[in-house]
Amino acid sequence: MLAASRVSAFRPLAARPVRSMRTSASVNGPTKASLAPSSKKAEAKRSVAVMAQAPKVDPEEIVKTLSEQWDKVDNKGNALLIGGGGIFALWLASTVVGAINSV
Repeated sequence: MLAASRVSAFRPLAARPVRSMRTSASVNGPTKASLAPSSKKAEAKRSVAVMAQAPKVDPEEIVKTLSEQWDKVDNKGNALLIGGGGIFALWLASTVVGAINSV
């Protein structure tokens, strides 16, 4: 009885119709619906996002902080080895994800 309930739980999904990526606005030009006031709200939201500014960063401050931290490191060889290993791990993970993504 328990096995029967498990089998029924894994039924395949119903087939869905394939939708085209093209919309009527991109094929036939803009429609009245795309020129509706609701699209003005979306454009107003976009303009607010464009107006946001990133905080100012002083490159000299970053270099100064990094050089101070590097001077505090006692075993510089190990620090370079660990940093290189981290960069290699990121490259390897990127390669694996790219290979899986291309399948």
